[in-house]
Amino acid sequence: MRLYAYSRRGRPADPFRVPGDGGYGTVGPVRIWRRTRDRLGSAGTLGTSAVRAWRQSGLSLPVNPLTGLRLSRDVLVHGVSPAIGWAAGADRHPAAPAVVDGYGYHLTQRQAEDLTRRVTATLRGLGVAVDHPAAVLGRNSAGFAVAVAAVARTGADLLYLNPGFTADQVRDLCAAHGVRLVLADPDLADRVPARLPVLDLTDPDSWPAPAGAPFRVSPGGGRHIILTSGTTGRPKGADRSRTPITAAASLLAALPYREGGVHVMAAPLFHSWGWLNHRLDALLDSLEVMVARPSAAAVLDAAEQYGASLIVATPVVVGRLAEAGPSGRDLSGLRGVLVSGAPIPPDVVGRFREQFGDVLFNLYGSTEVGYATVAGPADLADAPTTAGRPLPGVTVALLDPAGAPAPPGVPGDVWVGSAAAFDGYVDGGDKPRRADGLVATGDVGVFDDAGRLFIRGRSDDLIISGGENVHPTEVEDALRRCPGVSDVAAVGRPDDAFGQRVVCYVVPRDETVAPGLADAVTTFAAGVLAPFQRPREVYLIGELPRNETGKVMRRLL
Repeated sequence: MRLYAYSRRGRPADPFRVPGDGGYGTVGPVRIWRRTRDRLGSAGTLGTSAVRAWRQSGLSLPVNPLTGLRLSRDVLVHGVSPAIGWAAGADRHPAAPAVVDGYGYHLTQRQAEDLTRRVTATLRGLGVAVDHPAAVLGRNSAGFAVAVAAVARTGADLLYLNPGFTADQVRDLCAAHGVRLVLADPDLADRVPARLPVLDLTDPDSWPAPAGAPFRVSPGGGRHIILTSGTTGRPKGADRSRTPITAAASLLAALPYREGGVHVMAAPLFHSWGWLNHRLDALLDSLEVMVARPSAAAVLDAAEQYGASLIVATPVVVGRLAEAGPSGRDLSGLRGVLVSGAPIPPDVVGRFREQFGDVLFNLYGSTEVGYATVAGPADLADAPTTAGRPLPGVTVALLDPAGAPAPPGVPGDVWVGSAAAFDGYVDGGDKPRRADGLVATGDVGVFDDAGRLFIRGRSDDLIISGGENVHPTEVEDALRRCPGVSDVAAVGRPDDAFGQRVVCYVVPRDETVAPGLADAVTTFAAGVLAPFQRPREVYLIGELPRNETGKVMRRLL
């Protein structure tokens, strides 16, 4: 267990100091307050719903005036960018727990902030700076969380690499983004090009001492480059570091976040969903319980041991939890299981509710547009396949090819207007945008009469067979009900007579049902699908190729 005694060494001697000329300059407390107010925005800017969300989450201003000024100073120095790390928590609740992991780190808010400052100085001594990008390649850990803030404070870009990438993919992405140093888990270090220095991401204590380097920050921090899922090709980099405070208020208003909660982090930090929740945890002074390998047992054991109030997960993890059940564990403090990243099969939603009750919240969004809709327990009870309703302050529109709104029941392209939308890919590319601020998601969806969104699939996954539109998710949802089917994916293949034909890849529930299952699926499809939706070919496979969050990699089928 690593515990750090608090020392004032490395902290500015004057509590009213802010950045100037790359270091700290001294200003008065009134000026700090005015500049902090301008940076955060007023209540009128955030709106009354955001103020209510803030109050609902339990966040409050510190009573101690000196603490309030230090907090204002930290916001002025770092803004609400990832560079703020645990600075605010160290001011408000220094002794409160901040992060624990499976590598022996148990840090309070003060200890986590002190470690972040030391690591920032170390990285500066190694040359990490605005023109010296770094990358992280690892699973959830305290070291990963520290690296997020520490690299930001150097002003360098930070590239988030998927631990599932091959050595060739890591090499190509590091070269494309100009990476000069990689923070990697030891078992992944051999995927890093030999020319790049590597630090052990799981153990920041092992990094070189800062050797007298002063604690300094680069105001604003560098870019945080989250890679898209790559389901349709090479992953693209999107800068997510400028997510405004209004986006946080939107999530606080819709989900059961509370200040000082205990959050089991079973969603990967390299993905936008886990990354965003890590930022919210710092805002809420919550304890993050990092789960590196989220098996059902690992997640549930962590939830029971630390008295979890929330579990942040992916659809893959939700499937594992639904299969395992609580198994007698005490989860009485659990208020929500928050999930995002891919559609959840309706049978998984049903099994999960039977095992854990109405605590599931499913969010829909993307790396590019942020988060758009949320389906709460009541929505999922009524319509297990729904993506839910728009979050407060978010506009979701379904438009036909001419740009006209699609009425309820009629599919349309999904466009989202949100303060959390990105500014474009780091290579200069972008998603289609409209003059009214809406950004295309690339998905096709439909609203029901209750205003709930249902995602039919990617627009480029649409199968056009004999002039009819076939949405893969409609085929898949139907065929999952076929006895003996565990999982299924539908794709389109060229066809001389119909333009495209529907082809299905089916995962049997077990080996005993495999013989004859392809014929059984074809027969079942005839009773539940229209002729143009029925698969012309059915192939049995061991498992579908999915990424870390559970999205099917159709291009690999």
